[in-house]
Amino acid sequence: MRMRVVSVTNGRSISVKEAMGRAFRRTGQRIKRGFSYYKPSVFKRLKTSKKVSVVLLRPLAAVLIVLFVCAASYGIRWWNLIDSMIIDDKPVDRPNGGGDIGVPEYPDTSDGISIDIIEEDDVGSGKTVPIYKKTQKDKNVLNILLLGSDTRVAGQRSRTDTMMVASYNKNTNSLSIVSLMRDCLVPVEGYGWTKLTNAYRFGGAGLIINTVNDCFDLDIQAYVLIDFFSFQDVIDEIDGIDLYITAAEAKYYGWNGGRAGTLHLDGEMALEHARNRHLDSDFGRTERQREILEAVYEKAMGLSLSKQLSLVEYMITKVTTNIPKSTMISLAADVISSGIPEIAMGNMPADGAWENAWYGSSQVLRIDFAKNREYIHQFIYGTGQAAE
Repeated sequence: MRMRVVSVTNGRSISVKEAMGRAFRRTGQRIKRGFSYYKPSVFKRLKTSKKVSVVLLRPLAAVLIVLFVCAASYGIRWWNLIDSMIIDDKPVDRPNGGGDIGVPEYPDTSDGISIDIIEEDDVGSGKTVPIYKKTQKDKNVLNILLLGSDTRVAGQRSRTDTMMVASYNKNTNSLSIVSLMRDCLVPVEGYGWTKLTNAYRFGGAGLIINTVNDCFDLDIQAYVLIDFFSFQDVIDEIDGIDLYITAAEAKYYGWNGGRAGTLHLDGEMALEHARNRHLDSDFGRTERQREILEAVYEKAMGLSLSKQLSLVEYMITKVTTNIPKSTMISLAADVISSGIPEIAMGNMPADGAWENAWYGSSQVLRIDFAKNREYIHQFIYGTGQAAE
C-alpha cells in the first residue's frame, strides 16, 4: 500500500516522499525513510491509516502554553505581570439582535460590474468595534485568534499580516492552528468588501474577530496580539534563531552570497523573512512564519529553566490579550494534567477553494466561502468533510 499524508500547509493529499522533501527544504536535513527522523519538531508523529496520515507539529506552544503553565506555576509575581497584558475587551450582544449572516456571496460581476473594494488607504483607523457574543459551538473546543500586526509606529493600529485561528480541544488534548491569508476578499461590516488584513486597522480586534466569525461560522471570543516591534524584540531576546534559507530566499535578501544553508537570524532578519511574500506568495509567507515560530519554540525549549522563566516574563510585556485569568488557569490545569498538546497546522483558503482575482489595482484571493467553512470546521472540530 502506498502511504499518503495530508499537507499541513494546504490540506492536499501528498506522497510521503514529497512530505520528506518538504521537510528537507524546511530544515536542510534529510528525513530517513521508515518514518525515523532527525528533528522531532518536523515530523513529531506520522499517523498512518488506509486512507490518510496526518503530520502533527509543535511550533506555537511557547506563546499559548508556556505563558499559561508558567504563570499558574510560579506564583503571584507573574499573576501581577499578567495583569499588564490583559485588557478589558469583553464580548457584547450584537446590535439589533443580529445572528448568523449566512454564507457570504460575491456580487454578480458577469455584466461587467466590478466589486467596489475598500483599500486600506481609503479608511483611517476607525472607531474600535466591540467583539460580538457568539454561542460556543463545542464546550470542549476553545478558539482563539492570534494576530500579528505590521505596525511600524509603536502604539499605532495597523493591518494584521499574521492571522491564525488556534483551537484547543480539551477532549483530545490537541491544538489546531489555521493560518488565514491576508488577501482574502471578505465583507467587513460597516465597510464593504476589502482584504481580511484591513479589518483590524479599520476597527480593532473586535472587527476582525466579528469578520472571521461571520465569514466562517466560528465562535471566537478571545485573541492574542503581538506587533512586529515585539516580534523582533523577542527573537533578539533569545539571541536569534537558526533557520534553513533556500537559495532563492538568500539571493532575494542578499544573504550568504545567494547560497542556500542554515543561517543565524537576528530579530531584524527574521522579521524580513517573516514578512516576505514578494518572492512567491502569501502562502509562502505564512509557511515561513510557521517555520520561524517553530524555530523560536525549539530555541526557547533549549534554554535553561531560569532563562525560560526570564523569557516568559519578558514576553508577557510584549503581548496583549483579552483572555481572562480564569481561562488561563483552566488551560494551564489541562496542560499540566494532560501534557503539551499535539499541534496540527493548516492554511485557509484550502486547495481548490480559491482563485486569484484583480479588482482595479488590487490583487485578491476570491474564495469559496462554503468550501472553506467546511474545511475549517473539519480541521477544528473533525466534522463535515474537508475541501478537496
